[in-house]
Amino acid sequence: MTLQMRLNLLAAIISFGFLAAIVLGAI
Repeated sequence: MTLQMRLNLLAAIISFGFLAAIVLGAI
């Protein structure tokens, strides 16, 4: 796996977790 792929995957996980935190926080 290339470094770029890892960074993209990490960014996707972080953004997903951030959205999940907002949704859970809004409930």
